[in-house]
Amino acid sequence: MLAAKLVTNAQTGRTIHSVGSEQSHTVHGYFTASSWRSNSRDLIVSANVNPDTYRCRYVLYNTETGGSKVLAENVPYEAGTSASDDHYYYCVGNKILAVDYNSAHVREICTVDEEMKLVGPVSISNDCMTVSVIGSREEHTLVLSIDVPTGEWRVAIDPLFAKPFPIASHAMVNPVYPVSSSTRMKERPSTYRTGSGLSMRRQARRTIFSSRSGWMTARSANA
Repeated sequence: MLAAKLVTNAQTGRTIHSVGSEQSHTVHGYFTASSWRSNSRDLIVSANVNPDTYRCRYVLYNTETGGSKVLAENVPYEAGTSASDDHYYYCVGNKILAVDYNSAHVREICTVDEEMKLVGPVSISNDCMTVSVIGSREEHTLVLSIDVPTGEWRVAIDPLFAKPFPIASHAMVNPVYPVSSSTRMKERPSTYRTGSGLSMRRQARRTIFSSRSGWMTARSANA
């Protein structure tokens, strides 16, 4: 399914551990999301990425043994994040789902309004109690906060960005101080501009990963 190879940079002498397939595109998660399992050995990648539909399969890859396991099929690439409870949280359509690394069982966390599309990547707090994600109604984007235990969701931020750049993206929950309990969620108003425990990323930065020729290259092994 996936293969690994070591590549030495001729200029720096550093060794790069690459994971991928010669026949298809393989990418890591978005740089604001975690692509690693909590054991720091297993890597979650988007494999067999279709460049036309941006659909893929999520694969758990063991960097020590080279073994791999399919977690989910026909899912959006770069839509999820790894969490400390050994689940991969991701969005499909108007749903937030979580797949168990051990059993590959998928459970539904939340379903939002039918006319709203969820746009990844999702973000999750350290205690795995709160997920944040972008909800989109045509060009109107909202930052949503989801209480994982109950599945309740709310609008945390309605940014109302002015045109020509009205789209918000990459909602990130505060990993340490999220609004996690359903009680506190009900006590707060539905729309925030600041102070909600969430932030938005509007500009991409460089990442230590790259993807080309079907291979995903990770941090150098002797960096």
